[in-house]
Amino acid sequence: MSKYLTFFLLLFCSIFVQAYPILNSLEKSYQSKKYSDLTNYLDGLRDNSTKDLHYSSMNIIDREIIDGYYEFKVEIEQNTRDETNTNISSVDRYFVSILRFENKIIHYRIEEKIYEQNLSEKWIEKFKLIKEKTDSSAYSDLENSYLEIYGAKLRFGDIFVDNVLYGSHCGFGGQDPVYREQLNYFIQNKAKKDLQNWLVSATPELQLYAIDGILTLSKKGVRFKDETYALIEVIANKEGNVNTCSGCTHWKTTIKSEVEILLKKHDLSDQTSIRKATFQRN
Repeated sequence: MSKYLTFFLLLFCSIFVQAYPILNSLEKSYQSKKYSDLTNYLDGLRDNSTKDLHYSSMNIIDREIIDGYYEFKVEIEQNTRDETNTNISSVDRYFVSILRFENKIIHYRIEEKIYEQNLSEKWIEKFKLIKEKTDSSAYSDLENSYLEIYGAKLRFGDIFVDNVLYGSHCGFGGQDPVYREQLNYFIQNKAKKDLQNWLVSATPELQLYAIDGILTLSKKGVRFKDETYALIEVIANKEGNVNTCSGCTHWKTTIKSEVEILLKKHDLSDQTSIRKATFQRN
């Protein structure tokens, strides 16, 4: 019985590695649980390419959540040349998402982008989970630290978000992103609770919209708690990039530079506290 079980496991592993030829290398780079080992592997990924198998990678997210804790997401493309027709290649795309505390990886996830037909026979983009591991104790420490700083629970769904654009008048038609339109609604209705909910989100693009809304309402005489203005100063010092748009251009800029632009927009470039500068002027 044990022989059959061993044979089945070996066969399963063999099929799994063949289905995901890059998985084995990713696993080896992850074994130490060190962020530096994973990034060293990714940096050298292209050098492992052959004439029949080509690799490339692109960083999607690399930014601070709170002091010492960071989120990172990378897209890996694997281009495999067909054995019978060398003019044809298949392209597989994988996404590796990690949380780290300094150099230690505390959460690790691999997904594959796939396409499936729905009932209308339309191809729908989906992400198939291949592997996920979490150091529950270390992640609990992150949650506790986040709660202490933000006064709100860390929502896991706010992490690894790469489809929110911060900006205005984007695209050929100069249309505002959906969250800019929502922000305008919040400002019009003085929706303080909704703005504060965005401010404590772990998605920095939403935090930027929140800051804009809070400072806009503050100029109109709407008062927020002192802790709200203190959080703006915390966010103003976060490391990493955000996804922005303006007109026909889309690019990544730093969180710090976008907060600085916002402060100048609201005439708050003073070195004094944001709250003090806001209400001294009013």
